[in-house]
Amino acid sequence: MPATPTNDANSRENTVNSRRVSPAAPSFVADSCEEDTCEGCSAPAKAQLPPHWIRKHYPTVPTTMEMIAMNAAPAGEVWMVSTDFQTRGHGQRGTKWESDCGDNLMFTFVFRPQGVRATEQFYLSEIACLAVAQTLDDYVEGVSVKWPNDVYVGEQKICGMLLNHQLRGAMVESTMVGIGINVNQPRFVSDAPNPISLWQLLGHRIDTEEVLESFVRHFETLYALWLAGEKTRLATAYQQRLFRREGVHPYEDTATGERFLATFEQVVPTGLLTLRDNAGALRTFDFKAVKFQLDTP
Repeated sequence: MPATPTNDANSRENTVNSRRVSPAAPSFVADSCEEDTCEGCSAPAKAQLPPHWIRKHYPTVPTTMEMIAMNAAPAGEVWMVSTDFQTRGHGQRGTKWESDCGDNLMFTFVFRPQGVRATEQFYLSEIACLAVAQTLDDYVEGVSVKWPNDVYVGEQKICGMLLNHQLRGAMVESTMVGIGINVNQPRFVSDAPNPISLWQLLGHRIDTEEVLESFVRHFETLYALWLAGEKTRLATAYQQRLFRREGVHPYEDTATGERFLATFEQVVPTGLLTLRDNAGALRTFDFKAVKFQLDTP
């Protein structure tokens, strides 16, 4: 049965852990990138990753998700591309991802998850979101996950991610996760409504390689819970992390434009969000079908 891609709602290189690359495995999309580089900002890729994480770092790419094939990683390995600058970085709905050269952490990784049915693919989003949130816990308080897969500090967005899945029959064959974390950006000038960085929160720079190393460690721990069959534990941890989990908040139905007040009810295993409006009615939304009305600074 052919593999089916799905979306789950961003000239020199450093090669990390290259000793583990299988000669028979598919390769990265390119050994180098011909995009104009942002001069003087590329730091060595020095994060200490597990041996089965295979990494290439490029100074500049169009997007990290374009620089690695969905099926690149053999079973049991995780293949990663990272960069200092993306010339066409983007988030959900095609929004531009603003990031100054060398300031932030931008990376994409692909792997072959074990035992994940197509109907269970949202668990992989939960794992990635929780790994970012737990990483940021080491630096700041008030970290939450805005459904489905943004990470917030307070009312401001510090991380966005995109997930794509390739299916084979009823199973997820391969998963691609693209992540951008605002680490050292001192100011944002785009029309994004509410970005924030660790530098803005803490007043000093943070080693992005340290952040990456921490993320991988947390991701491995959370993925091990999946392998151990701890679905309920993962889902509970995700729902306890949710942005605006408590209280009444404003939302907008993107299909009708209706604005309404509601409380959080649940996120079901397929990833759908259920809210209870002020009239007591339950409303269930797919990805991109409801918009959070945000308090922008």
